[in-house]
Amino acid sequence: SSDSASFYHQKGLRLKEARKWQQARISFEKAARFDANNIAIIAAMAEMAMETNNTYQAIEAYLKWHQLQPQDADPIRQLAQLYFYAGRYQDALSFAQRWETMQPSKPLHYVVGMSNYHLEHYPNAIHRLLHAAETEPVNAYLFYTIGRSYVELERYEKAIPFYLKAADIDTANARYM
Repeated sequence: SSDSASFYHQKGLRLKEARKWQQARISFEKAARFDANNIAIIAAMAEMAMETNNTYQAIEAYLKWHQLQPQDADPIRQLAQLYFYAGRYQDALSFAQRWETMQPSKPLHYVVGMSNYHLEHYPNAIHRLLHAAETEPVNAYLFYTIGRSYVELERYEKAIPFYLKAADIDTANARYM
């Protein structure tokens, strides 16, 4: 059983390297049927799903990894980002908070800030997006979102510099003007 899992895992890795995504996925799934708790197989499935932009398969694989190793930080960070990009902002916040508890020196300001914005928690969004702006000073959408958050709070004068910054960064976007 473990020999079969190892065989299909290695076959999947070779197929993945050859960019034969569908065949690699099938091999990884066969390997997982033989050894459902093998972290290496689950990690390979998750990485391949990320490479092929298959968000839902990636979420499924990282959730399985997280269930098997709840203290491993890698799947927690990935799940925070994947849930954010999938539009599941409450789940993104939950995993981001777990990540930041485990890795306080590596906060996910952008994910937390934008998730708060989409959940209409504007003060929290502004706070975290201001921190994100320190590391992403050329992200026009980030500055636009900060300005938009101030508008939602009816603090129009505070929104103006952020709209101006967004317009300066991305002069082609009419919305920022």
